[in-house]
Amino acid sequence: MAARSWAGCTTNMFGFDLRQAQAYPFTLMSDDLPAAARFIDMLLDRSGRNGLTIWHVWATCFKGIHLIKSGSATEGLALVERTLARIPPNRFSLRYAWVIGEQADGLRRAKRIPQGLVVIDQALSLSARDEERWCVCELLRIKAELLMAQGGAKALEAAERCLVESLDWARKQGALSWESRTTLSLYRLQASRGRQANAISKLRTVFARFDQGFGTTDLLEASKTKALRAIGEGDVRPGRALLPQRRSCADAMSDKRMALEASRASGALG
Repeated sequence: MAARSWAGCTTNMFGFDLRQAQAYPFTLMSDDLPAAARFIDMLLDRSGRNGLTIWHVWATCFKGIHLIKSGSATEGLALVERTLARIPPNRFSLRYAWVIGEQADGLRRAKRIPQGLVVIDQALSLSARDEERWCVCELLRIKAELLMAQGGAKALEAAERCLVESLDWARKQGALSWESRTTLSLYRLQASRGRQANAISKLRTVFARFDQGFGTTDLLEASKTKALRAIGEGDVRPGRALLPQRRSCADAMSDKRMALEASRASGALG
């Protein structure tokens, strides 16, 4: 079937509103991997059957990111890099810097730290150049994780600066999900440097703000830390799981700023 242009085809091309499909990346951003897998498979199938090339490229890239986050960094990186090589940067429009950031995180997971640092700096430069600041807090966190993996006093100091800046952006934007992720990274860094008291205080304060819909990777991981397991007498009742249930990505990433970005990205995929 000849490839169709996606332009102007915003509703019911696949039997559902394509504007809904633009929310699918947020399942990856919130690390709601089971939901992301379902959406990616649906998008790959329906874009392939309908000859919607740009949507199929998006879905393939999302598949690579999902593989990276699921522990198959090498396979996922190869898929992301092949996809990125097929299209110019502007074809990802408002989400290109985020995709490059996920590539950098994949390089970290694959223990290719020097290359990852180069790629994350490219993502941050793109974010600044194109005023694509909606994901800058996550890009800074990824850079910090790369610096932590690199090791050494100077790298760890730079990592902490990145995390502090990331928290500042997340708070200004009201991005609680990314604020929690950065806070967890900062907790690990500060605890490793003997500053547990300050790290635990920040961690408890942030995670006490969640009151529903837990079960995403970030919050499940956070619940395993000693700091949050010991909250029983405070924000979380004794015997009550900190992360009681899985929520949809749309709920997990309910931050007003993220919703605004999804709206801005509508119709800007090419």
